[in-house]
Amino acid sequence: MESCDELAWERDDLRKRLRDAPDLTEQVQAPQRDKKILKTNLKKAKERLSYLRRKELLTKPTRRYCAYWRRSRNIGPKGSTPPAIPPSRSASRRA
Repeated sequence: MESCDELAWERDDLRKRLRDAPDLTEQVQAPQRDKKILKTNLKKAKERLSYLRRKELLTKPTRRYCAYWRRSRNIGPKGSTPPAIPPSRSASRRA
């Protein structure tokens, strides 16, 4: 009788371990997935940083060029009213 009880206990113990196996597998795989996600995020962040740096390098000359263009055209800074445009010849003929 004892051998049957021992076998039953061992069987129950093995069943518990089998139920725990997927949990253990999940615990091992979770850090691997996290590592993969972190690598992907790091790659995206590096790409974004290089994009922003390139954009800043392009933005400075563009701002300088726009300021030069405004000065050469006698246009005020952004937001100010542009100088009045003289009426066209056809408008002066109508009057």
